[in-house]
Amino acid sequence: MKNSYVSKEVLNSWRRCIEMDLPSNALIPAGVKEYDIKAKLDENKLFLSVFKDAVEKINAQILGKHSFFLTDSEGVILYINKKNHSILKEGISLAEGISGTNAVSLSLQLNKKVNTEPQHHYCSFFSRMYFFSVPICFRNRIIGSIAVASTGIPLKKELIIITELLAYQVTNEVEVAGQGMAKRLVSQMKFSEKQLLVLKLLAKGMTEKAVAIDSGISINTVRYHKKIIFRKLDTGNVIDAVVKALKYNLITIDEI
Repeated sequence: MKNSYVSKEVLNSWRRCIEMDLPSNALIPAGVKEYDIKAKLDENKLFLSVFKDAVEKINAQILGKHSFFLTDSEGVILYINKKNHSILKEGISLAEGISGTNAVSLSLQLNKKVNTEPQHHYCSFFSRMYFFSVPICFRNRIIGSIAVASTGIPLKKELIIITELLAYQVTNEVEVAGQGMAKRLVSQMKFSEKQLLVLKLLAKGMTEKAVAIDSGISINTVRYHKKIIFRKLDTGNVIDAVVKALKYNLITIDEI
């Protein structure tokens, strides 16, 4: 991001922090509760696994008092590869409403790469820290960020480049792994031709009666297939079932 853009967004972030009455002199950022972090780790299992594998490959090659870390979409640190910072720990939230202005919260809000320096940070506990953060998108949704941080030492250009490459690699591997999981899931579902037909007709907005007439089966049979479809897709309504069916390539937009 260009300096003028960073300055503008940092200023906007400071304004929001002031409006929230966020204390700027706190000693440490707040973390999430233990049961919440466990849920977040489970929810981001694939993302976390891919990041750990990727960062371990470069860990031994790069020396210095910096840390690469992974956050979820809310800015909670899920994993940090080096415990070089007394402030940055797993479970700490870097959300703006908790930790004030920082690169992670800005990158997640703006969906852009962000580099922040000590003078940019609203809260004093980041007064010596340098951050660079890259948001990670999966299926058009921000799922988290990959960042690098150092204390008292500006981030070298090579660390910025490595973080960008790390983010690119993780994004691609999450996409590939996600496709593989989706294929395995679909193969386990084993939809019959009649169930797929019912699903496509429901996706067109047809009533159960209209589906029954169009497919040549009774309304009760339509309801039976509908129940099976919902169970296999783990949904409770037609809209969610259609969204998941499109996601898993069970049906296409052209068919509805």
